[in-house]
Amino acid sequence: MRTTIEIPDSLFREVKSRTGREGTTLKRFFTEAVREKLASKVRRTKPVAFPIVPKSRVPRVRVLSSAEIDRLWDR
Repeated sequence: MRTTIEIPDSLFREVKSRTGREGTTLKRFFTEAVREKLASKVRRTKPVAFPIVPKSRVPRVRVLSSAEIDRLWDR
């Protein structure tokens, strides 16, 4: 199937140069690129900011010394 796409000139020059070096065609290059993109299982999501739980809901954490932990184990 034939179609027309519009890409930036600089990107086209880069692709054209690469296909020339690799001895392949634009058709093959774009076909492989689209196949790879479609086969990709990785979902691109926005990075998560931590903590996910709002501060107002985070339980207070008490830091225990080794001696305190030992006493708790003995109970």
